[in-house]
Amino acid sequence: MGANDTMSMFIENRSQRRKEFLANRNKIYMALPQLPSLVAEKYGIYISSLDEKFEEVAQNARIAEIDSRIAAILKAAGLDADAIQYKPACAICQDTGFVDGIACACLNRVGAEQAQKAAKVYGTQNFESFKLAIFSDIKEETERQSQRKEMALLQKKARKYAMEMPLSQGQNLLFIGKAGTGKTFLSNCIACEITKMGFFVSISSANDLTKVLIDKAFGRDEAGLSDVYYNCDLLVIDDLGFERDSALAEGELLDLINSRLAKKKNMIAITSMDLVTLKNSYSDSIFSRLAGEFDAWRFIGEDVRAEAAKKKKRS
Repeated sequence: MGANDTMSMFIENRSQRRKEFLANRNKIYMALPQLPSLVAEKYGIYISSLDEKFEEVAQNARIAEIDSRIAAILKAAGLDADAIQYKPACAICQDTGFVDGIACACLNRVGAEQAQKAAKVYGTQNFESFKLAIFSDIKEETERQSQRKEMALLQKKARKYAMEMPLSQGQNLLFIGKAGTGKTFLSNCIACEITKMGFFVSISSANDLTKVLIDKAFGRDEAGLSDVYYNCDLLVIDDLGFERDSALAEGELLDLINSRLAKKKNMIAITSMDLVTLKNSYSDSIFSRLAGEFDAWRFIGEDVRAEAAKKKKRS
């Protein structure tokens, strides 16, 4: 699941609750017209507290008086004293979804609901539909075994990686190979399995991810998607090396990687570049993390999609 799945559903639910609260509060204001002016005066006092000449004792007394009047008006109308105050649905995380960088139970509940839809989200990209027959069984001279046998080995390792969650926490993978060799498919198999187990998974292209991180740096990440990248149980970064090239983007990406390494949050990075090209595409700091903190899985052979298209054209 990508950042626009579980987190977006969480944000949508939160926004809907806020919208319903505002609509209900407006109805109360219309029925009790004396309330808006009292609320405005109260917030005016809060603003004036920024002034050095603010008389704290006197103003606090006035705020208490206003709160008492508001409560009395609401009570007389048969409403709760806090009826015009927004109350977060979750008292633990205050509707942020995270507590000290760990997904809150309320976010996990949304994730569990999304997990039930995992089969639809990932379609046929799961271990059950993994077909080794599409990979070549011809051993190339430069390889130790055929593409099919290599994929059978990687499939077994991937299933073990997924089934060992959460014991595999902190174990990061780097998928390296040409386009069309099964890297994204296998990562989706892992993501699907982990999602069904109730873990929070986010999948993003490196380009989309860096755009969000740059938005965060400039205070534009209003949806909070960067929080997902920093805190989800498994982050899958596809097309690594093809994102926007800038010092800011690299700095934000390095911060994300360092943060997840420190918290032992799993990552899978996918690239069509070889290690030499990847090294030349990043700073020493990022490449050292990729080379030292990620277990490299090499995907051999040619593009199976292209080969299938050729066979179909010949037939």
